[in-house]
Amino acid sequence: MLRSNQSQRKLKLPCRWQLEKPRLVRVRP
Repeated sequence: MLRSNQSQRKLKLPCRWQLEKPRLVRVRP
């Protein structure tokens, strides 16, 4: 689902995205 909006949602890391992509959790400010 998020693969399509991965680029747009890359800035806004939803709770669901963080769980699925723990590697991007580091990007959090």
